Amino acid sequence: MSKEPHFGTRLEDFEPLWPAEKVLATWAWTGLIVVIGNDVPPDPAPRNRRIRASLIRYLALGGCAACRPGPKGVRVWGAYIDGDGPERAETRGLDLEGCAVKGDLLLGYCRIPEMMLLRRAKLRLLNLQGSHLGRAVPAEKAGTALSADGLDAAGGVFLRGAHATGEVRLLGAKLGGNLECDGGTITAGESGSALNATECTVTGTFFWRSGKVNGEVRPARAEGALVLSGAKVGHLIDDQASWPGKGDLRLDGFRYGAITGGPVSAEARLRWLDLQEPTKVGEDFWPQPYEQLAKVLREMGHRKDARKVLIRKEELQWADDKQRVGYRGWALWWRSAWDWLLRWTIAYGYRPLQALWPLAAIWFVGVLLYWTAWENGAFKPNNAFVLRSDEWVLCATTQPDIAKLSAEEFQERSRRWQGKGYAHQVDCFEDQAEARSYPEFQSALYSLDVLVPLVHLELQEYWLPDEATTLGAVARGFHWVQIIAGWALSLLAVAGFSGLVRND
Repeated sequence: MSKEPHFGTRLEDFEPLWPAEKVLATWAWTGLIVVIGNDVPPDPAPRNRRIRASLIRYLALGGCAACRPGPKGVRVWGAYIDGDGPERAETRGLDLEGCAVKGDLLLGYCRIPEMMLLRRAKLRLLNLQGSHLGRAVPAEKAGTALSADGLDAAGGVFLRGAHATGEVRLLGAKLGGNLECDGGTITAGESGSALNATECTVTGTFFWRSGKVNGEVRPARAEGALVLSGAKVGHLIDDQASWPGKGDLRLDGFRYGAITGGPVSAEARLRWLDLQEPTKVGEDFWPQPYEQLAKVLREMGHRKDARKVLIRKEELQWADDKQRVGYRGWALWWRSAWDWLLRWTIAYGYRPLQALWPLAAIWFVGVLLYWTAWENGAFKPNNAFVLRSDEWVLCATTQPDIAKLSAEEFQERSRRWQGKGYAHQVDCFEDQAEARSYPEFQSALYSLDVLVPLVHLELQEYWLPDEATTLGAVARGFHWVQIIAGWALSLLAVAGFSGLVRND
């Protein structure tokens, strides 16, 4: 064996070969999977299951004429990959940093205790199905199990059923196929991140769901942060059982074309987004994950769910804005009032028809109040000529004060009343022949006329609450409230339909 076997350039540099290494060197050219064992070897592993990382590197880079791997690349199953790199190197494990690997690199159900270094490497496919990466140490002592920043894998990366103690890094990696992690478990290292795929590009599908491991279905687990910030994947397939814990999901800038597996309802996906805690990493609220989810749901045909997501985003963003800016006093009151108005009237512009409900409620209250005021004589004509006419003036009281009336007034009053015993002045007025052409009061139409600015039923022009009575004063005050609320809600509804509120 050479002094620096990790950089061996001839097969002779690795002599004497270990038993498993002889098998691999003998059969590598066939392109078949070289089976060293049927399961993940123990640690420590017997010598007949061990293969040096330096030999894997040598073969992956082409080997020799007699041991050159076939077109499918290096394919090993059930081996212990023994780290034998230089003591002062970044890793004593498999180091292919910046290398162009011939074909695939398949290390299935292997135990790889030392960090795999594949930064800026180029290969066709990386398959670590069922393998155990990193040493079995407490999480706080674990480092990085797989460092593959900038990896270029045309066929993708497969971590199905894999178990990594330490961070798996795929920052800026370009995967032409899928990133499959079904049933895998990744325990975070010192960085706090389990799978860090920041700015990673996956042309195919990102699988993060339950999978069968040793005959048992297990969820994919990230014991630490699942970081997908800035990543871009074709499709997303996951399940709720595999979602990380609260605060361990980072999706800012994460883009995906469709959700082709897992829940698609707004309620479920909002619980997914709620797993994010930007403050945990010292950042403000992230609106992009909500915008992205709404976009995907809308393109998938789930328009109602998309609106729910955007409404939730507005609620959280407004709350974050108030907390971040630190409003005080009247500014806080005004900001909160405006937020409340937009939320409960038109849902921030995403449900403009929702404004009909408060309009209907205000209309109904008006119907009851105006009807009560009318029945108690708390209305009067809304016309200066009518208010000065004999038909109205001579009906001013129900019990005429004879001592204060002239003979002519008494005779006229008596002629009009004729002992009918009117309860209110307005009853007397309506019963006069001269007033029968005056429009009849209808509380439902009157409330609608006051409330909706685009509706003109003319009842306001003829009748008005009489502020001389207590009930009339209340009705008059509500009359102004209705006018203001009608204009405000109508304008908000129009703004919602036109998109002006959402654009703001």
